[in-house]
Amino acid sequence: DGKLIATEKENYTAPNWINGESAFKSTPLKYVIAEFERQYGIAITINNVHEDLIYSGSFTHKNIDLALKSITLPLHLSYDKKEDTIIISGE
Repeated sequence: DGKLIATEKENYTAPNWINGESAFKSTPLKYVIAEFERQYGIAITINNVHEDLIYSGSFTHKNIDLALKSITLPLHLSYDKKEDTIIISGE
């Protein structure tokens, strides 16, 4: 009868920022840190870490500790929070 029937459901996902996350794919760490600072309004100091280290992943905008772990754990980095500054260090 000439009718076209869709055989697969189209899968649309909302952008990460709508879900309260920032996502990155093969992005230099310095840009990830800049976005983190913007989202949380806090300064980050980087020690013994190359800013061009590549990061792929995401972090939440709702929980600063979870966000820090999402960035540091995959890159084998550590962090320390001091009042209004966060220090990220190479291990």
